[in-house]
Amino acid sequence: MKIYNMLDFDLMKKIMTSPFEDFESMGKVVRHGDRRHIFIDNGADVLAIAHLDSVENHDHFYRLTFDGKEIVFASTCDDRLGAYILIDLLPQLGIHYDLLLTDMEEIGKSTASDFEPEKTYNWMFQFDRMGNDAVNYMYTEPAWTKALGKYFKVNRGSCSDISYLEHLECSGVNVGCGYFDPHSTMAYFDVQMMVEQVGQFAQFYHANKRTHFPHSLPKWKTTTPAPSSTTTPYTTAPFSSQVPMPLNYKKKCVACETEGYYLDEMTTGESICKDCARAFELKKCKCCLNFSLPEELQLVVVFSDEEPELWCSTCVSDMNFKIKESSCLFCDTGDPDSGRVWIGVCEACERTKNISYCWACETLKIAPPDWDPAEELAAEFICGECREEFGRDTYALKLP
Repeated sequence: MKIYNMLDFDLMKKIMTSPFEDFESMGKVVRHGDRRHIFIDNGADVLAIAHLDSVENHDHFYRLTFDGKEIVFASTCDDRLGAYILIDLLPQLGIHYDLLLTDMEEIGKSTASDFEPEKTYNWMFQFDRMGNDAVNYMYTEPAWTKALGKYFKVNRGSCSDISYLEHLECSGVNVGCGYFDPHSTMAYFDVQMMVEQVGQFAQFYHANKRTHFPHSLPKWKTTTPAPSSTTTPYTTAPFSSQVPMPLNYKKKCVACETEGYYLDEMTTGESICKDCARAFELKKCKCCLNFSLPEELQLVVVFSDEEPELWCSTCVSDMNFKIKESSCLFCDTGDPDSGRVWIGVCEACERTKNISYCWACETLKIAPPDWDPAEELAAEFICGECREEFGRDTYALKLP
């Protein structure tokens, strides 16, 4: 049977949207204060890991087809997709392993570090990676790297659960499972890419399941240090697990250099405070939710029956949407040379209809004739519908 036909999308959705507590009946729950992990002992010689926390925690799950590819949008792809692969898909392929489900990985305090098994594993793995490569982190022993290289394009990577498991003294790998934009509400995965990666891993597993790939700890690292318990007394992490925010999460605004925990991200990778974002008239990309200059955003039609959205060029490029033609939002003037998915505003409408961007509903609309943004310093436009909804008595709002 083909791997695709083994997919259970109903179960996949359940795994991607269920709270941590729903998994506790699967195995032994170990708690250390507010830290927790679940261990399922199947008597295996290989260990699999997935983390159940995520940056975003929305419950949408949409299967769509773009440019001939089946795509699933789910904000918890990282790492609930990996959890689904380990819980349901791999066992159907005759792959046998113990399973460790962790928490707090997304804030750099993975509870994998608390795991103390009573046996030695041959090796360990997880599916917690974008795209279709594999990363081995600090597990760079020649025999292990060579074995992986027969089945995957191997890169170094930065950090995930297995990075906290050096004390198991076996090698590990994190396999890409085809998801993208993992820390945004528009996170999605390519079903075919995921299936192909699972197929490659199945071959790797059956070729190496009985081979022990040891990993030696550096001389200066005798144990994995416990995560720091130092936190601020007044803030919590904006993630699904709501655990205390680590000090190293503090950021600095690139404009005014104010420090804080809840600064917004820019498409350049820098942080900015809300006051400066408004002062510089920045707008958010609706895909990655990062700020950018308005002229650097493009109008994107994601679904033909919905309003277009402002997306940054990076997200447009990553998604690689395509449509047959583009047209002006307000007069339907064709623009066949626009190429991709963005639908713009023709010069005539921009000049004659006073089109502005409503800060409330974040869409382009025709401003009222009596509204002039030049009359008030750093004012922003609010459309009539939003004005009525929010009870505003003016179209132009001054900045604080």
